[in-house]
Amino acid sequence: MPEINRLVWTDTVGAEAGSMLNNAELQAFYDTIQSVFDELPPDYYQSELVTPAYDANRFKQGSGATAWPVDEADVDYFNYVIAKGVMWLNFSLRETSASGGFDLFRVQIPDGYESVGRMFSPIAIARDNGSTVRAMASCSSFDPTFVWIQKIDISLWAASTNNTDIIGCVPIILAPK
Repeated sequence: MPEINRLVWTDTVGAEAGSMLNNAELQAFYDTIQSVFDELPPDYYQSELVTPAYDANRFKQGSGATAWPVDEADVDYFNYVIAKGVMWLNFSLRETSASGGFDLFRVQIPDGYESVGRMFSPIAIARDNGSTVRAMASCSSFDPTFVWIQKIDISLWAASTNNTDIIGCVPIILAPK
């Protein structure tokens, strides 16, 4: 189980204000919090960040038949953590290329996980051939192994060479594995 971070209370009022008592109360409060964590089932909380190996086949355009050419050097980070059945997928895909004329990018959910159903989440930063756009991520039971990324206005992505960026943190409710 995870260990909580504990602070030591330093009394700044003066030496006679009873800082030992204050610190003992604070540590007892921390003990109560820690006991809650200790009672959680092992699969409730995954404390480690997982960084899957790079896989070019993870990235698709449009219907999924076309590869989205995300080179390994385009991936600043691609990792996840799972907490309470939710995968938090974090990614920064910078200076990617796109063939254009399609409505969405697809990013495969890593390590054999699948989404349980519908989810929508804003994308932090999206640039379509250098122009900042508003975009969102979604999951669906129709295609449970991918996160879809599309522009809010549902317009088509432009063709670009090393000029399309997608950066976000997407919550995915996981199906039992």
